[in-house]
Amino acid sequence: MPITINYTEIRFHLTAAAAIFATLAYRAIRTAGTANWNDDYLSGLFLTLSFAMLVASLGTIVLTVSGLPAKNKFFMWLLGFCVYTTLASMTGAYMIRSYFIFPRARRSF
Repeated sequence: MPITINYTEIRFHLTAAAAIFATLAYRAIRTAGTANWNDDYLSGLFLTLSFAMLVASLGTIVLTVSGLPAKNKFFMWLLGFCVYTTLASMTGAYMIRSYFIFPRARRSF
């Protein structure tokens, strides 16, 4: 029995997740200026990763809403690349953010 993939449902879920990630990235960029950060390199890296997360998640939204055929392998590869870029950028940005939020963790590094 062959497995069938419902591409419409996948697009819906990816669009919803990308909208949430875009909101998280936007709020992270907006509130980064209010933090008391002593390390300019890490604060710049945080903003760069947050901006990459915002652009990748908006790219995911554009790709899913554009109506390109989901059975196209290049389209699905590009969509997966955007999703993985969003997740990697989010992971890096929040690791840096947690480094500044929890000062006790800085002593162990």
